[in-house]
Amino acid sequence: MLYQFKVAVSIITVFLLGFFFSVASAMEKPLACKGKLTVVDGTVNTINTSSTQQSGQINIVLSPLGGGAPIFAENGMILGEVQKQLRIQTLLNHHIEFASGGIKTENDVAILKMPPIGFEVDGTPCAFGVFESIYNISGTGLFDKAKALITAEGTVSFCSYNNQNNFTLNGVICLDG
Repeated sequence: MLYQFKVAVSIITVFLLGFFFSVASAMEKPLACKGKLTVVDGTVNTINTSSTQQSGQINIVLSPLGGGAPIFAENGMILGEVQKQLRIQTLLNHHIEFASGGIKTENDVAILKMPPIGFEVDGTPCAFGVFESIYNISGTGLFDKAKALITAEGTVSFCSYNNQNNFTLNGVICLDG
């Protein structure tokens, strides 16, 4: 059984490396921006409310590319919903609400990192590192006509002793497309 697990982890690792290189390549492509290009820094903390939904808090700071005072810094609410689960790859949509506007993301791609980082008492894997790419957004208020290239890196846990997901956000958002 242990040998089969190691073989499965090796196969998944090879798959992940290929995926990460393809995501990294896509993220290196420039974002066509006719508006104001901003740097995104942020955090997300959620809990799992069901096997396909998460809810929690998001904090985002948008700063001008090249430096300067932030043009946006708010805490908001985030709801995530799994659209499709494919072994270690998950497609998600998110609804984010801030006082000054909202964001909807579609088909964010999340990949579980191996090996698992948490286990139930019976040995079942229940917590993982995660890498997520976010690029298909729409919004209201400040985020109307926005475009994005954002990565989220962190952890997800479905463990009975720790129902907490934590991410760091980095990337760019073009305001006024």
